[in-house]
Amino acid sequence: MNVEENINFEGWRDLKLFPSYLLASDITISPLKRNQHHDTTLANKIFQYMAMGKPVIVSDCPAQAEVIEKANCGLVHKADDPSSLADKMVYLIEHKDERLVMGVNAKKAIAETWDWKYKSKDLIDFYRGQAYLLDGGN
Repeated sequence: MNVEENINFEGWRDLKLFPSYLLASDITISPLKRNQHHDTTLANKIFQYMAMGKPVIVSDCPAQAEVIEKANCGLVHKADDPSSLADKMVYLIEHKDERLVMGVNAKKAIAETWDWKYKSKDLIDFYRGQAYLLDGGN
């Protein structure tokens, strides 16, 4: 397909290199297949991408699409549709200003919504509610 000069297939790399790869990237992707697991859980990688201030393209698995759409930090493509993914990638590459705003939004969402100091409160509240129910509502 004459893309060899634009793509590097490197195989497994040491995790220590992960931040350098993200810093060198303009966009990030999480093209998960739709299934019960992916539709209801979140891929850690989207939060890693967001924390590095990168716009994220995710498949239309409801859980991850909701994160990206609420934060306005990326785009959603149709799962199992390579053309849809390619269209979103091309769009972000061609719209640098929008891509940069999405990256800023991503970092902001991590700092203001997904940081453990906020998310831990939700978990603690959940456990308190469960303890209340187990105690018969007393």
